[in-house]
Amino acid sequence: RKYSRTEKLVNELLFYACDGISVKCNESAEIISTTYRNANKEEMSVISDGNYISVYDNNISRSEARADLSVDDGSFVYLYFGLIREYKGVPELVSTFTNRAPPKSEMWIVGRPRSDEIQESIEEAITNSDRVRTRYKFIEASRVQYYMNMADVLVLPYRHILNSGSVHLGLSFGLPIIAPEMGCIPETIPDENDLLYDPNDSKGLEEALINAYERSDLKSISKANYSRALELNWEHTAEQMLTMYEQLIHLE
Repeated sequence: RKYSRTEKLVNELLFYACDGISVKCNESAEIISTTYRNANKEEMSVISDGNYISVYDNNISRSEARADLSVDDGSFVYLYFGLIREYKGVPELVSTFTNRAPPKSEMWIVGRPRSDEIQESIEEAITNSDRVRTRYKFIEASRVQYYMNMADVLVLPYRHILNSGSVHLGLSFGLPIIAPEMGCIPETIPDENDLLYDPNDSKGLEEALINAYERSDLKSISKANYSRALELNWEHTAEQMLTMYEQLIHLE
């Protein structure tokens, strides 16, 4: 997004030259076809990413993860996990939480900030709250499961997004997910995970945080999300890619 005019020109040339285009979801195809003259959504192949189930260990319990990270068993934990960049809306998430944090809840911000400025903006948003906990670092693969399994819900407050690897990660651990109805997210997350919010609603994120806290069916959402992750496997993705390549060869 930093050099949008240059990027648009390069992509126009690329779409003109290429024989096939694969996208992550139908919404991506719609956006690309309306943005670029040389991209026709009817000629695109919609191929989603797979899951992370086989990538990360997932063999510790919630209580073990919480004991390791010194989290009280009775606390409701919101988790942001991933590289912290400007478009991901982390300072706004912290401000929203600190302004109306539910009782016995805490927010974890876990990931490496892209710049000192964004880390400073997060610290300013915390405003001396003792219910926001931060881990400003890259998390090794062996430790990912501790953060995922100790959380009640994963929060991804994107300002702009098409496809989100963090959504696939959350699904792979069966975490309920709060995120904006944006890009590929609504197509990726199952209907049972009805925690998405309108990004144009100024109260959307706040209401989603409260909604998740008050829900009594998070376990069923968790089960549905994990089932969705199983459906989004890399074998199916590979089959779809192969089909696209074979169709292109037949067109020659």
